[in-house]
Amino acid sequence: MYLQNTRDVEIKSTSVGCGDDCVSIETGCATVQIKS
Repeated sequence: MYLQNTRDVEIKSTSVGCGDDCVSIETGCATVQIKS
């Protein structure tokens, strides 16, 4: 999952598996919430 120039993102109750860098939050992101 690659986020760039993104706002108001909520990731919850999910399982992500793909090696390293499963979730990448790059420049320009605002209000990103990751919850279990």
